[in-house]
This record gives sequence, structure tokens and C-alpha cells, in this order.
Amino acid sequence: MKVFFINSLTQTPDSLTVVNFITSDLIHLLKDKFLLKAFLTFILLIISTYGFSQDPYYHTIDKSLGLPSNNVYDVFQDSKGFMWFATNKGICRYDGSKFINYTSDSQSSVAGSNISEDRLGRIWYCNFDGYLYYVENGKLKTFHQPETIGYFKYGIINNFLYLIQKNKVLIYDLKSLKPISSHKIEGAFVYFTLSDHQKFYILSDYLYEFSGAKNVKKYPVPEHLKKNYTSAIIQKTENGLAIISKNQTKKYYLFKDRKFTEKEFSKEINFVQNLCFTNNESWICSTNGIYRNVLSSKKESVEHYFPDYNISSIYKDRQNNFWISTLNRGLILIEDFDSKFISMSSRPFVLENNGNQLLVSTEKDELLLRDFNQNHFQKIYQGRSNHSISQMLSDDNLKTIFFTSSTFNILKNRKEIKTNIALAVKEIKKIDTKYYAFSASGMSGIFSNGNPGKSIWDSVYQSEKKIDAKFEEIAFLRSSNGKSNAYNSENQTIYYATNIGLFAQNIHHQKELFFQNKKLFISKLANYKNSVFALSTNGKIYFISKNNKISLFNLPENIKEEQIYKIKIIRNSLFIFGEKTLFEYDFINKNFRKILSNINELDVSDVVFHQNQIIFATSKGLLIKNKKESNNVTIPKLIVNQILVNDKITALNNLLNLDNSQNNIEIQFSVLSFVPSQKSEVFYRVNDNHWQNLENDNRNLIFNSLSSGDYKIDFRSKTENKFSEIQSVKFSISKPFWLKLGFIIPLIILISALIYFIFRLRIRKIRKQNQLLLDKIELEKNMNQSKLKAIKSQMNPHFFYNALNTIQAYVLSNEKKLAVNYLSKFSLLTRTILEMSEKETVTISEEIKTINLYLEIEKARFDNDFDYEILVDETIDSDNQRIPSMLLQPYIENAIKHGLLHKKSEKKLQISFDKNDENLEIKIDDNGIGRKKSQELNVIKTKRHKSFATDAMQKRIDLLNLNKKNKISLSYIDKSNDAENSLGTTVIIKIPLD
Repeated sequence: MKVFFINSLTQTPDSLTVVNFITSDLIHLLKDKFLLKAFLTFILLIISTYGFSQDPYYHTIDKSLGLPSNNVYDVFQDSKGFMWFATNKGICRYDGSKFINYTSDSQSSVAGSNISEDRLGRIWYCNFDGYLYYVENGKLKTFHQPETIGYFKYGIINNFLYLIQKNKVLIYDLKSLKPISSHKIEGAFVYFTLSDHQKFYILSDYLYEFSGAKNVKKYPVPEHLKKNYTSAIIQKTENGLAIISKNQTKKYYLFKDRKFTEKEFSKEINFVQNLCFTNNESWICSTNGIYRNVLSSKKESVEHYFPDYNISSIYKDRQNNFWISTLNRGLILIEDFDSKFISMSSRPFVLENNGNQLLVSTEKDELLLRDFNQNHFQKIYQGRSNHSISQMLSDDNLKTIFFTSSTFNILKNRKEIKTNIALAVKEIKKIDTKYYAFSASGMSGIFSNGNPGKSIWDSVYQSEKKIDAKFEEIAFLRSSNGKSNAYNSENQTIYYATNIGLFAQNIHHQKELFFQNKKLFISKLANYKNSVFALSTNGKIYFISKNNKISLFNLPENIKEEQIYKIKIIRNSLFIFGEKTLFEYDFINKNFRKILSNINELDVSDVVFHQNQIIFATSKGLLIKNKKESNNVTIPKLIVNQILVNDKITALNNLLNLDNSQNNIEIQFSVLSFVPSQKSEVFYRVNDNHWQNLENDNRNLIFNSLSSGDYKIDFRSKTENKFSEIQSVKFSISKPFWLKLGFIIPLIILISALIYFIFRLRIRKIRKQNQLLLDKIELEKNMNQSKLKAIKSQMNPHFFYNALNTIQAYVLSNEKKLAVNYLSKFSLLTRTILEMSEKETVTISEEIKTINLYLEIEKARFDNDFDYEILVDETIDSDNQRIPSMLLQPYIENAIKHGLLHKKSEKKLQISFDKNDENLEIKIDDNGIGRKKSQELNVIKTKRHKSFATDAMQKRIDLLNLNKKNKISLSYIDKSNDAENSLGTTVIIKIPLD
């Protein structure tokens, strides 16, 4: 927020007299040198006397801060506390930091005035074409009216809206916005209308007074008034209804007790813009400022403010701030109308109060003297360096003034510079009537003012005094930069703050003071009675007792938060200059209070008391405020404006049943803090958890992807350690359908049923697995049996009998070699079969070896008419490819025993191993009598014949195929000729290669 001040320098009557004197008698004065010298002195004195206009201290709010237009016609505060302004760009709302302008496409024009609020919270205003508009739910809406006769103020009283029309007034019901009655208005013209929120007035040939839908009174208007007050303005005051004319500069009418009385203004006004009654006072807004108490009969009570401004209205809000709207410079905001600001062309730096006179040093090497009774400044010193006077001390009722600009100076009797030394003296404090303590760059000590008398410092001064002293000084500290000093008369000690530490000097000795065994670097010292306060360079304040004990001065938290850069003691008060705020500590009541805010913007350099006023030296001039016993901080009101759910504005009554998908919440709020110097922090908490601080100027709180549940968001603002009332927003996000009982209970039932079903399946599977295990055990048992049977089939008694008979025949025929060879083969076959019976699989080469042994033994039974061959495909790795053990032998035995044995002619057996796709195909082919003929012969032999070897091998194949995707297959081909005579049998066994 920017702060602006009035620069208005006006001549006093004395200076005008001097100008006339110059023009008439200048030639005669110049003839006499003595008279010339006197004349120049007199001229210098008069020219250095200035009169200054005084306006209240104020802030300016204009387009640079977001105001839509600097042309403002009306000001209003609604029931929530928002400020509303009618500007050249339409109506806008202000919360202290943000402006919201309301317009619509249906407006005939946007500029208007006469803002008010109805009982439904709608904000109304009228444009200068005479059309009404209102703001509702954040939108500007058009009021539908039959016609307009130009801009006249409407009236809102209770539930009624009063609207002037041609020759009549219409009364509307505010709830339905429909007309409920109409009243005729007599007279050729309507001059003015007014609503005071209790009655609605119309000024024409009669003064009409409406107080309800049908209750109306009318009073005849004097002819003089109708003739001379055509551009009338009406306003209700404490003395009755005031009627003034915009162009009438001397008189006005007062209507009271049914009578019109003409009165005289206590001050003539050029052109009246508006008449307001605010703060129980009448205010006239004009093109050359605003007048206070013009309707009073006492001329001396009239006050004129802001003469350079074109004022349209004045309004006092509920926080006691005054708002003045202007037609060219925006808004003027005044916290305290009783404060005064004296604008100065050069910045004041140091202030000293001496009775009814205020001594002021400036940035342009000036010393000014202000007389409070005569209300003007007199320049008593003007240097040539244009350097700021940053150190100043006066003594003996301003007879001697010590000050430092580019040099150190001693001014006697307000006119004679006694001393001018190139020394940067930073501070001077009076010790007694004879001596002063000083701190300067390069040295610190005391100096004498030359007064007679005795002092306890005489002996020290005389012993240390040098002949070459420049201003009767002696130095206690050299080669150091003195910054500040203070004298405690209780222990007769001078304290010096330097760049090398803090030192205490009395008439006997000097010592450095430490705090907790550490050096102290002090920027400012100030004494109060029997103690001294010290401000360190890091912003801490220390207390030094008369025993030189140092302790920290306890400060409230709100002061600790600021960077302190200066302290000053006046009477019984310690002033603490913070980064943003000036505080006062009352030594008597022992309490802190805020004196002035926003001092960094004002750039306050010094402060003094004058009677019941406090005077501040600021960067633009002197600010004068009344010294109040208490400082009641107005806590800004926090208001929740609207709530957005998934970026859509949602009514508060719809927040308690939000859908699960409506979980992005944005809360927009305002902190109604209109005074720029008043800064507020905003805190929030969720569901009564810890308070969290929002960023500065952040007025939105956003929650994204909230989980379901009930929420309570609390807000509060903090201003100078005081909290506002808590504002709460409650909303509830429902659970997703899968977490609701209507879904959970059926889901539990379904899951339970599913678990039960899975459990049943599991039990069934376990039972099946157990059954399969039992079947596997049974099959393994059968396999073992089949293996035994296979062995038996290979080593059955007939086989042994035939083999032994063959051996016997070789022996009887004395064919010993054949007998031994045959016997060797028989034993090798027997051992191989026993070994293979222990293996699950064997290689093809091992199987072929066993088959060869078996066939060689069987071949011996035949009379050289049996021949066999074993063929192996070259693509088969017979040494590595494995097949189930003892799988082929039973089928070879069947081919010999049942097919070839009964054949009379040549007997042939062929065994082949081929690779076909993903299978190993084994064929056992014979040219025997065939399966049908063999079966007939077996039936003849025994009716109950059954090949146990074939049956056993089939069971074994079934067991090997168990739980396998690729299975072993077995097939038979019965060969025959065209006459259907058997040509033999082919057995095909396919074994998967994996």
C-alpha cells in the first residue's frame, strides 16, 4: 500500500506585506547601507518563515493498487464488512487486498452511484442513466424497470424498493422484485431524492416523505426554494433535513418540524458535489476539497481538508476508518481524522521539543523552529553543504545548539556559529551544567561549555585537557569509532558504545563491559533514572544497572519478530523502533503498546512528545497524532467467500454429501484489513489438528485428492498477537461404493461363498490327488507286476526248456563250440534282462543289444529258415535317445511264438527305428500266420488262453501315459493279400521324443 501526502506551501499575511513593502520602497532602502543591511536581515527572516497546510495522515488507494478507476463516486460497506466502490468502470468490491469489478453486457453504462444493501444481502447501485443493477451470488444482474427519467437516488427501506418514474414513484417488493403500489408525484420537476434507510424523500413542488408501501406525507415547498435550488442536494442531519444547492454558495434550507427555514453557511463554498452526514457531522464535498461542520453557525469550527482534490463523498466504516472518494485521484483512506500531517520540502531528521517550540533538523543542512501557537516554521540555520543533520542537541532554552552535518557545529543564540570543526560527532549527551559527553569517529570523551561552577569531572578534565583541543574536549577513548553514549547520574558513569566494545567511564577508572563473557557491540544507548538501556547491532536490548550488571530486556514476541534499529527514551517511555512498527514501553505501567505501524514506509527517524500529542519525523514531513492511553487493535474479520468443488462453485448446504469423485476442494476467503499498515497472518487447521500458517497474501486454500470422510477446516487471522474469531467450513466426502455397507455386505457374502466353493474344490482336488496317489501306488504295483511278468515272459519255462534242449542237442552232437557259444549268449541275456529290469529307461543301443541276444537264441530253434534284421534311422542318436526299458521284447516274442513258429516256409522278422515328426516310431514286422490264425490255434490248445505278457505291457503303457501330454501309442496292422490270406503282422509303437 502506498502512502501519499499533501504538499501545500502557502504564504502568510506577513510575507505578503513584505512583498508589497519591497515593491514600494526598495529604491529608498538601497540608498542607505545601514538600512540595506537591516532590510536584508529582515527579508531573510521573513522568507525563512513558512506556513504549512495540515491534512490528516492518510493512505491513497488508486489504480496502481488495483482500483478499476480513479474516478470514484460512492463508498459503501456491506453487512459482511466488504467495501464497495462505485467508479467510472462500474461497481467493485474490496477486501483490503483484492478488487472484484462487476459488470454485465446488459448495462446501458457502467458509471454510477448510490450503493446500498437489501435484507437478502444483495448489493444495489444505479448508473447515471437511471437504471438499477444488483450483485447476487457473485454476478451483476439487471433490475427490470419500465422506464427511467435519468439519475435519481432510489430507496431501499425494509422490504421495499422505491424507484422514481415520470410523475410517479413505484414501490417494489424486494423478495419478488415486482411492483406492489404506485404514487403520483405532483410538480413539473423532480429535483432530488433521498433515502435514509428509514424514510424515502422526493423533492419536487412538494417534499414527499414515504415510510412504507402506502404511508406517504407531503409538504409544500417554498417558492424561493423551488426557484433558487433547482440543482438541489438533500441530506438528513442531526438538525433536520438539509437542502442545499450545488451553485448556492451562501445559504441553504433546513426542514424540521414541517417547516422550511433558510440558513447561512458559516463559510462560502464555490461548487458543491455532495452533502454527507457522517460521524454525526455534516460534510460538504466540493471541487476544492471537503469541508467539515459548514452547517454549523460557528465559523471558527469549519475545517477545510484536501483543497487540491475534487471530492465526491465521505464514508466512515465500522472500523472507524474514513473513506473519501475523489473524481480524479482514487480513494483517500484516513485511520484517524484527528491526526495531522505537515508536509515539508526537505526531510526532517532529528526533533527536539522545547516548550511551545519544536526544533527540527533536515536533510538539507537546515535547522527549523516551529512555533506551536503560531503554527509556522522559522529557519534559524541554513548550511551550504546540503548534508543531512543527523545529530542535534539544544541547551539553555535553545541558546546553544550542538549539531552535526558535514561538520560539527555549535550555534549560539540561533544565529552565530561559534564552532565549526571537521569531526563526525555521532551523539552528545548532557552530563551536568558544565560538561557534555560526546561520541565521534576517532575518539569519545567529554567537553566543557565554559560555564563557571564546580563539577565532579573537573579534576579529570583538567588532568586530561590538551592545549590543542578544538572545542574544549578531552578524549577517554581514542582510535575507535564512537557511536552513542549515555550518562547515569546515579553511579556517575558515562557509557560509550564503540566499534571495539562497550565501555564504562567514571572519574576514577575505565573498564570494558561484557555480557556472558562476550563483547557487546552497541549501536544506541539511552538512560532512564538509575539505569541505561543499550541496543545491540543485532537488534537486542540490554539493561545496564547502576552496578554495571547487564541483562537482556524481555520483549514480547511480536516485538522480537521485528528487526529493531533504534531506541529512544522520552519522559517515562521507551520508544522501540522496529522494522515495521514503533512501540512504546511505559516504565510506570510496565506495558507495551503499538504507537505507529508501517514505519518502514513512512521511514520514521525520530519522535517527540508535545502536550497530549506525539510528533513523528517521517520521510515526507511531520506526523502529529494524539497520544492515546490505549491502543485498541481492530482485528480484521475473516470471511469465507465461496467454495469450489472440482473447480465448480458449490453451495454450503451441498457440502455435507459430496460424491467420492468430488475430492478437489478450494476454499476462497478474504481478510478484511483495509489499513495498509495493518498486516495480518492467516492460519488454518484440519479436523482440530495443529494450526498451520498460510503464505502472505494467499487467500485460497486448496486440497487435492482428499480421501473419503468428514472434514472441518478452521480459519483465523492474527494481528499483533490477537486472533480473530474462528471461521469453520465443514464438508463430507462419501465413501466409494465399494466401501459402503450396501456393497460390502453382499461382497462379504460373495467372498464367503467363493471361499466356500474354493474350499470345496480344494478338498475335492486333495481327495482327487489322494486318489491319484493311491492309483499311482496301485499302478506302480501293477508296473512292478508287469515287469515281473515281462521277465517271466522272457524267462518262462518254455524259453528255458527250449534253450536247454538246444544246448543239449549241441552237446549230444558233440558241437561243443556251438554249445559254449549258445550258453554264453543265454547267460548274457539273462544278466542283461535282470539289469534292465532295475532301470526306468534304456538307450536304443542298449535295447537293440538285448534284442539281438534274444533273437540269436531263438534263431537256434529254427532249421535255418528264420531270419531277422534290425534297422535304425541315421538321424537317431541311438546312444543317447532313451526309451522305456523292456518295452519291445514282449511284442517280438509274440511275433516269433504266435506268428512265425507255425509257418512252414521261410520266416522273417524286421525291427525298424525311425524318427517321425516329434515321435520315435518302432515297427515290429513279421511274415507269420497272422493274429487271427494264431488266435484260432491258441483256442484249440486251451479255451482259456490269454497272453499275460501282452496284457501286462498294455497296463504298463497306460501307466507311462498317466499325466502326460504326449503319450505312447500302440497300433497293429494285419497284413493280407487280395485273397485275404494273411501275410503277417506289423506292430507300431510311437514314443514321444521328449
